[in-house]
Amino acid sequence: MPEGTELSVINPHGEPERTGPDGQAWPLLDTVRPWDTLNPDEQRLFARMAEVFAGYISYNDDRLGKVLDYLETRARSTTP
Repeated sequence: MPEGTELSVINPHGEPERTGPDGQAWPLLDTVRPWDTLNPDEQRLFARMAEVFAGYISYNDDRLGKVLDYLETRARSTTP
């Protein structure tokens, strides 16, 4: 990242001064914590979740590309 880039704050659900819709504190599982504060089991879990999400996005990107290719081919073949 460029020098001087200002990072956004951590998800506001993890900020102590923020509360849920009814004024209650956010449950621990709904907070976002810095990576280096997670224990090794949590880091493995969240790394795996990121891998699964990346696979999901990659698969859907491929499928969408096939749909768009099909539509372009159809549009070219019906153009007089």
